[in-house]
Amino acid sequence: MTGSGTAQDPYKPETWAEVLSCTTSDSVYVDFPVTLTPTSDTEVKVRKVYLLEDGSVVQNPKTSEISTYYENTFVFDMNDYYPGGIESAITLKGHINGRGATIKNASYRGSDKCFETGTSLKQCLDFINCRGELSNGFFIGTVNSPSSGTTLFRLCRFSGKVVGIGNNTPYFSWIGRYAYFDQCSFNVEADGAMLDYALYKRCAINVIIPGNQGSGYLQLDNSYLTGRINRLQMQRISSSYFVGDSIIDCYVNRVVWDSGTPQHLMINSDKVASGVTIPSKLTPGTTEQLKDANWLSSQGFPIQT
Repeated sequence: MTGSGTAQDPYKPETWAEVLSCTTSDSVYVDFPVTLTPTSDTEVKVRKVYLLEDGSVVQNPKTSEISTYYENTFVFDMNDYYPGGIESAITLKGHINGRGATIKNASYRGSDKCFETGTSLKQCLDFINCRGELSNGFFIGTVNSPSSGTTLFRLCRFSGKVVGIGNNTPYFSWIGRYAYFDQCSFNVEADGAMLDYALYKRCAINVIIPGNQGSGYLQLDNSYLTGRINRLQMQRISSSYFVGDSIIDCYVNRVVWDSGTPQHLMINSDKVASGVTIPSKLTPGTTEQLKDANWLSSQGFPIQT
């Protein structure tokens, strides 16, 4: 492993053991390994990480130049390191730049958490095919309280399933009510569990949450929510944080608005169960209306027509 852990000279681990050895503090800087593979994409995909030949992340790639870009196909497969499942929390603290790398097949059963990620930014790192069975706690996140307005995950992708055990209600993720997921995507099933109370900015969220415990009080900012949620809970915890300019396009049996006033928070009325009252803070629209840029614009939704 090279590097000294500073912003100018981050640690560059090459093995999972080296990752674990250098991610024990929120203050360190870490760059994940890179396996450059020419991308086959013919157009830029939102929330996907692209790299240049030197392994650096491209912030705003142009479609016309896509042939010069790469993706990082480096994978840490947890089945290789924990074939019987993860038995105690894995610490992944620090300012981590995954550079498009993937951690996959993490499986955990217990009452605490699988990944403790601390209060520093994790970016360009995917957690794929996660599996958690928890009687309490959360699968990924932090027990600490990050500063208000802190972005803890940016350009990360999450997929998997968390199952609640017993009468307790665990979370898929937990970063607190005042911290952000930014430009992240989720494809998660939470059975007897919830998603998170966090702020979701420019995120694509697809979830299946069938239980009575609800989704967790989601706060959406320029985000898109799909899937199936038995009890959808929404809020704007503080006027200091924007909530709105988002579309709720999932099947729901109950909708709860807790507090605060959103701006242009749209919900697909065709997918709300018959007889369910949509809170007045939300703007209902049919499936066809939510596909109509002119209609959305007429409701004040920020969209070009």
